[in-house]
Amino acid sequence: MLTASTLVALVSGFGVGVGLVLSIGPQNLHLIRAGANTGRGWVTATVGYASEIVIFLAAVFWLAAILQQAPDAVTWLYGLGIAFLLWCAWRTLQDRKRAMVGVGKTGDNQSLRSEVLGMLSVTWLNPLVYLEVGLVAGTLAISREGSAETAFAAGFLTASAIRFYGWATVGQRLGPWLGRGDRMAWFNIGSGVVLLLLAASMAWHGLTSHGPV
Repeated sequence: MLTASTLVALVSGFGVGVGLVLSIGPQNLHLIRAGANTGRGWVTATVGYASEIVIFLAAVFWLAAILQQAPDAVTWLYGLGIAFLLWCAWRTLQDRKRAMVGVGKTGDNQSLRSEVLGMLSVTWLNPLVYLEVGLVAGTLAISREGSAETAFAAGFLTASAIRFYGWATVGQRLGPWLGRGDRMAWFNIGSGVVLLLLAASMAWHGLTSHGPV
């Protein structure tokens, strides 16, 4: 039965997830490129979404509590997150050369495999995921009890599904447009600049909130 407390928890979880939907980070940018490059962005999205479910459940059971009890771990995650953003920016800017030839053909198995592996890397090797999903969403989930905790998880994971499949669909819709001329190259350049700005913003936030990263 849906009570007032579970409804509030459901809406809260969905709201936290929507914040990640609207943010532009390595995962969302990769989903757009995967949808545009392979035409099978939903396969890549499914890999990412399944991974996020596992990370979220792990956070609910133990990750959030560990990070709360070890403040130094949060500082390390900030530092690793900045380094990861810089690495992603460098890789994206390097890819602009390959993108000059246009988007790969739809259904290219090698391209799809590459996109799936890329999705795994920007999820499992991304310290930002452990900060956002583990520390923030996980902590908010375990702060509730019983059905309210379940409702928060349902709301958050529903928003996550919208994020993964929504951005992949955006990529598929943009595929024909990005495949003409050097538009994918310019998209990669723009993505690289966004990632650099995110790294700078995260460094500033880390310095002002947690001291030197």
